[in-house]
Amino acid sequence: MYHKIRQGGECCRPERSNEVWPAAKVYFTPKENMDKLRQKRIAEGLCSECGGILDTDGKTCSRCRKKWKERRDWYKSHGICPYCMKERLFGDEGRCPECRAKIAEGQSKWRKNRTDSEMAEYRAKGNAQKRKKENERKAEGMCTRCGKRRAKQGYVKCDICLGKFREYSKRHYDAKRYIKNGGILRKEYVENGLCYICGQPLDRDGGACVRCTERIRENLKKRGKGTHWDETNIIFFLDKDRQHQ
Repeated sequence: MYHKIRQGGECCRPERSNEVWPAAKVYFTPKENMDKLRQKRIAEGLCSECGGILDTDGKTCSRCRKKWKERRDWYKSHGICPYCMKERLFGDEGRCPECRAKIAEGQSKWRKNRTDSEMAEYRAKGNAQKRKKENERKAEGMCTRCGKRRAKQGYVKCDICLGKFREYSKRHYDAKRYIKNGGILRKEYVENGLCYICGQPLDRDGGACVRCTERIRENLKKRGKGTHWDETNIIFFLDKDRQHQ
């Protein structure tokens, strides 16, 4: 017959109250044991996956990273989520909806349990690692965003990443202005009496307000003559005149 154990290991039966029972053994799940092992390896400066020598700036060695990348690429090429290795992928997504939901929930809980100073330190560390990686890729002439293709001449990103960045910037900028101006698209600014450049109410005839017009004129004066655009325009119009002759 089993008896209830009080806090401290004492038996609840009056006739055996002087006896002290051994503390109950605590059992961990396989996942908890693996997490403890990983934390121990990280504290010792070893690879968290294999326990070998750590030859990177992260928590896993280059050998484990290569192995996991090959495994992820294989699952992704077969249309299976490379993280849970169970659910199907749709389109160009890298994770299934279930895994994305779990990751978002975990990140939200992690942030809630951190103070402002800890979050600031975490962001600073992440930004430093990002700048270091970008500088290494820039020195090698590779795209600083994907690191897979050569950077376009005169830029730090490749053609594909430049196109994605411009599309995202335009979409984000347009969405921000759309909300700010009460749901009016930029191409509809002038029709609704707004400046096409800044989105403020028009205070003159035309498509731009007085402030934006003056700023454009000042910039044109600062540009001066003999610049790249002037030379390009001269060449363009000369070629156009030659074609008509």
